[in-house]
Amino acid sequence: MSLETIRDRQGKPIGTVETQPNGSAVAKKVAGPVVGYYDAKTDQVREAGGPVIGRGKGMLYSLLHD
Repeated sequence: MSLETIRDRQGKPIGTVETQPNGSAVAKKVAGPVVGYYDAKTDQVREAGGPVIGRGKGMLYSLLHD
């Protein structure tokens, strides 16, 4: 497992992306709520509790900037 801290342009932490050994990942805002999931098997990104929003792990990072 790896944990990556995502920062805004000013260097302030805005969230984290935790990647599992199988390549799947979870994005969380710094305050704690999960904002999305990446499924490495299907290459799909889902909003937390919502629909598929796209393909590729990069989409997961965009959820933290909303």
